[in-house]
Amino acid sequence: AVVSTQSTGLPFSSLIFTPFLLMDPISRGSEQSDVVDTILEFLEVAVHSILFVRGVYPSYIFERRVKFSIPVQMSRSPDLNDYIYDIVAALRTPIEKGVLEKVAVIISKEKVVLERFVFEITPIFEMNESRALKEIEEGLKNFLLKINVCDSSLKPIVEGCDFSVVTYISPNNININNNNKNNGLGNVGGFGWINVSSKEVELENVSLVPVKSFDGGMVKLQLFVEENDSKE
Repeated sequence: AVVSTQSTGLPFSSLIFTPFLLMDPISRGSEQSDVVDTILEFLEVAVHSILFVRGVYPSYIFERRVKFSIPVQMSRSPDLNDYIYDIVAALRTPIEKGVLEKVAVIISKEKVVLERFVFEITPIFEMNESRALKEIEEGLKNFLLKINVCDSSLKPIVEGCDFSVVTYISPNNININNNNKNNGLGNVGGFGWINVSSKEVELENVSLVPVKSFDGGMVKLQLFVEENDSKE
């Protein structure tokens, strides 16, 4: 798979972000568009939840909100919120094109990867059932509930960590290069996709912690955490 990334790599006190503008969606049926929107909303909330639960940023920058009929924690920092929103918005085209393989939220300290929350996403748009969206929303709600209690299955992380978001793209008909030309994923406002080495974002000595899996008909989703065995 081709690996591309959008990341902060900075502590909250000096957060600087490079925005990815919302890419134009491919014109499709309204039901599929609703499913894609729901997946993107879920991923946005999931990133906030992971940052809160794992203590990447201080708890006081988060506030309680409601999404998918459950309480969730969302950041109150406009810069961080915009950054996460823009990362997730950039995933619309890969999902619609069917080339998105997985998304990983990576927690690291001084460029050492400590944890990877890996979302494997398989959208299947042929199904056409009126109840599909409600089933998907119910399934995604259960994912967020699992994220909220994942601390009990993971070792504590050290202070001063940062995070990044890495996207795995299928190489079929996609050519991602560092000048972002002709990659099929869009390029808006001078921002785009970049290749990264798997050595920078993956773990060698890892413990796998399954979190949740779900088959919602129009989308299949699995979440697991890869934990660095040498994490103190």
